[in-house]
Amino acid sequence: MVRIGRWLRRSLWSIGSIVSKEMKALRRAAERAGWRVALTKRGHYKWFPPEGRMVVTASTPSDHRALSNIKSMLRKEGLVL
Repeated sequence: MVRIGRWLRRSLWSIGSIVSKEMKALRRAAERAGWRVALTKRGHYKWFPPEGRMVVTASTPSDHRALSNIKSMLRKEGLVL
């Protein structure tokens, strides 16, 4: 088992919670704009715009650029952020 310092555990947890909060805010914004958002059995979000193609994203982005990439994909399909 690898031991990591308490400060590192706290900082990793806080990064995860920030991303979770931003994903929830993004989901609420999409639903207010008329999009339908569904969570799959495997933990992905399916974003259904009123018109256009469905977008599938991870519900827990693991990369530091993942949230920006998700926003970019949703913007390309017509979501105004």
